[in-house]
Amino acid sequence: MQGYRFFAFGGAASHDISDGILEQEEKRRIRLYYKLDKDFRIRNRNWWEAEMPSEEEMRHGMEILEKYHYDVDFVLSHCCTLRAASLCSEEKFTEDTLTRYFDQLLENGLQFKAWLFGHYHGNKKVMEKYFLLYEQIIRLI
Repeated sequence: MQGYRFFAFGGAASHDISDGILEQEEKRRIRLYYKLDKDFRIRNRNWWEAEMPSEEEMRHGMEILEKYHYDVDFVLSHCCTLRAASLCSEEKFTEDTLTRYFDQLLENGLQFKAWLFGHYHGNKKVMEKYFLLYEQIIRLI
């Protein structure tokens, strides 16, 4: 959209893997875990080692924001700040590298009209400018 500034930043830590990450070859164990309704993922099928951004990618994101004096119209991400994450996950979520990174962006003065994210698979306004979007489409302008 012409005339608007977006900061897009992907990645998030899987929060539903308390029973582990299985290899695709472990077919019997996978079937058993599905039957037992365990929280697990399968490597390279629904979990990837590169699910979180690298330090280099985070540094690059910060450099881009510095160019624009941390002033954008919209933030688009999969994950979000720790406060927004806590409100979305009924306090089950704990901080990680990416939520700390987003919190650091706020501390550096990040200004925005709306932050849109989807990691928690819901549809709701979380705080004044934070929107959890999963199956919903909203008009930005």
